[in-house]
Amino acid sequence: MNIRFEYADKTRLEALLPGLFAILRDNMGNIAPVEWEAWRAQVQPALAKAARQLVLMRSGGDIVGFFQYYVSGETFMMEEIQLKPEYQGTGLFGRFFSWLTRQLPKGLKTVAAYAHADNHKSRNILTHLGLHEAGADGAYLYFEGDYAMFEKHFQADRIRLIEPTEAYAEDIWQFRQEILDSTDEDKFAGCGNLADCQSAAEWIEAVRKGASAATCPEGRVPSNVYIAVREEDGKIVGVTDLRHHIDHPILGTWGGHLGYYVRPGERHKGYATEMLRQNLQKCRERGLTRVMITCSRDNPASEKVILNCGGVFEKEVPGDDTIIKRFWVEL
Repeated sequence: MNIRFEYADKTRLEALLPGLFAILRDNMGNIAPVEWEAWRAQVQPALAKAARQLVLMRSGGDIVGFFQYYVSGETFMMEEIQLKPEYQGTGLFGRFFSWLTRQLPKGLKTVAAYAHADNHKSRNILTHLGLHEAGADGAYLYFEGDYAMFEKHFQADRIRLIEPTEAYAEDIWQFRQEILDSTDEDKFAGCGNLADCQSAAEWIEAVRKGASAATCPEGRVPSNVYIAVREEDGKIVGVTDLRHHIDHPILGTWGGHLGYYVRPGERHKGYATEMLRQNLQKCRERGLTRVMITCSRDNPASEKVILNCGGVFEKEVPGDDTIIKRFWVEL
């Protein structure tokens, strides 16, 4: 996906506004309908101010999204971000903010934004970015957070989820040994049967067979297992799986749709959140609309990852020698 980001030429603002409004209307029409004239009367003079910034997201010659913001003292105020529907859930938000945080001035302390109370998607995104609800103004909720944490969220090295292949066999086996050498209680979460395999090739073949209902072992649910590969150096930083359904006595009670495991030496870098975020997009591509994700009551780090990705706590249930917290994510 070849997307470029650029600051808008404000001398062409009048010509840009109709296209921006069309994107806004498509996204907000059922939440907070706005009329063209009223929107233009509000936005045009605001953007004409020197402090207001407008960033365009382009694919080829087409504008596929835009972002309005301003900086006041030590506060970064996010005013509006809109993407065409077909570009939502593709990771473009992360790419954009990774770019933007390199453009913003140093020394910022606070990041803030408003979201309509009925716009649950925007509210989830702001929560995912580390902001918290701090007030209300009519139908809009005010969110704020620590800018340093916000910036750190986009400094993690880029990764991608791919199906394991022989090209990664050596690193897969090293990854397996790191898990065995770790002190983790829940080893190999989301890794399929990696613990039981005698070689990387055996595991790769098992993953391939497990992805199809026709070849999946009896008693198991078909699932896709992905390795999370860091783009910079091709190293595996984690493994995650996606169960096609949870019509299963364990998965439907406390196992859930998704599991993930970050390599012991690669933790505290934001990989777990990014792995889960990308796997949720794969859930959408499979047509899932609601997924269950779980973690042990004694695993606050995993719980934070789930909450950062929009998980809503449902209840606690007995698990395998522990108490499991169940969360649901609406897709």
